Amino acid sequence: MANAPLVFAAVVQANSALFDPAEATWAPAVLLYTTDPAHIRDGEWLRQVADRCAALRERRTGDRREDGLGFLLNEEESTFDIEVPPTLTGGVTAKILTTYLSPGTLPGGAIPAHRILAGLAWEKELVLLPKTYY
Repeated sequence: MANAPLVFAAVVQANSALFDPAEATWAPAVLLYTTDPAHIRDGEWLRQVADRCAALRERRTGDRREDGLGFLLNEEESTFDIEVPPTLTGGVTAKILTTYLSPGTLPGGAIPAHRILAGLAWEKELVLLPKTYY
């Protein structure tokens, strides 16, 4: 049996239906997390990095990796699971990925206002915790 660390994941962007508990739509979202012990459950740090990533949708920096991430975030049909450019994390290793979320699995039926979800970071995937754990 393997173990996976309990991590917080920040929502970088998501379909607007996932923010409304009245909607019951399976929809895409982009999540960011790290397994770095100093930041693994640091919601404020994760939100700051998520905001830096989201800002790349509107501006180019000239950094190849940052601009590539901005392009992926702007492409509605893109799917990815990549490392966040270290220039956005202060050198901390972090992952950013696309996934689909069901409102029925989210706390309160929607992404919370603080944009933080909890999950298990397995070696090759992030598995969000069921809403009963919130």
